Amino acid sequence: MILVLADDITGAAEIAGTALRYGMTTSLITGVAGKNFPDTEVVVYATDVRSMSHDKACEETKRICEDIKRKGFAANDADKITIFKKTDSVLRGHIASELSIIMEQLGCNSSLLLPQNPSKGRIIRKGEYFINEERLSDTMFRKDPEFPATSTDPIRLIHEHSGKVTANCRILHVEGSLHNYERGEIFVAEAASEDDIIRQIDKSNKDMLLAGGADLFETFIRHKLKRGKEKERKRHEISIREGEEKILVVSGSTQGKSIMQTGMMKRLHAQEATMPESVFEGASPKGWIEEIRKRYLLTDALIIRIGNHEFKGSEYAIRLRDVMGEATKELINTSTPRYLIIEGGATAFSILSHIKWTEFEIRYEFSPGVVGMRHGETEIILKPGSYPWGKMFM
Repeated sequence: MILVLADDITGAAEIAGTALRYGMTTSLITGVAGKNFPDTEVVVYATDVRSMSHDKACEETKRICEDIKRKGFAANDADKITIFKKTDSVLRGHIASELSIIMEQLGCNSSLLLPQNPSKGRIIRKGEYFINEERLSDTMFRKDPEFPATSTDPIRLIHEHSGKVTANCRILHVEGSLHNYERGEIFVAEAASEDDIIRQIDKSNKDMLLAGGADLFETFIRHKLKRGKEKERKRHEISIREGEEKILVVSGSTQGKSIMQTGMMKRLHAQEATMPESVFEGASPKGWIEEIRKRYLLTDALIIRIGNHEFKGSEYAIRLRDVMGEATKELINTSTPRYLIIEGGATAFSILSHIKWTEFEIRYEFSPGVVGMRHGETEIILKPGSYPWGKMFM
């Protein structure tokens, strides 16, 4: 079994979709799932630690590790379970703190961290991070409200984002080797190509925690486990029995584009409900939620959006996610949709927490990072806020 700990739900879905692409049975669970691991080759823990404060993220990471141990991860099981920590590709989050806790709790002697995705132009070369040959600190990530990329030095960013933790981190050059390292040390692996990733993976051992992005995970599956991609799957078509089933789309992005004019939404005579300015600014959402509940009963497809607003900080973001979670809970309690489609990772986690759905079967990968999974009779599709909708609603 491969057990993946992801720091947000869209990252978890991306990893789950990658495993599915290689023909591996895969499940996704949240941090409050059942007593035992699902009986699949890959189990992905979706957490929301990237959206938490440093101290809360550490508490949650420790709690997840303790849950893993209760579910059967003991010394005699270590050879049967491979632990992988999914991190953000541009080092957002409390990465050093989380890795240190996982290493201590689950008995790993060190960690190989390779967050960058060369397949998407994201590389670490000569101790600097670049996106499409532009320095990370010159990209839009410099303006990230919670984890701004103020430097191209990955070691500096890791330490800036990890509170008071003083983890021993150092760059692992592609030509370098792993010898004479300290217990608990974190090696940030340079890589600018798939061949570089393979060379770095080959330096690891079974007692080392692998951590990083989707490219590292996919290369590990292909290179270490010798798994090949499945033949092209038939594209999953979104369809409902009109008048009998519903599609509910929730967009948690403050910059997302409306999908009202797509072919599917036109055919279904979809309705769109954008959060009123007053609710965005802090007024009670009860009246708006009741309004959209009535509209939901009268349509086959409803889209609810925050709408385009200037981002006003993390306190706004947390409250808006909670409003969207409460609204979705009310709609699902009114009528369970055939499809629940969510844009935005933190929004998705908030919604699933509000409706208390915790375990999911991964069924489809629409495109890298855009994944379909099932809970009961509902198909849930998760899309990161920064990814395009593509051809989903043609």
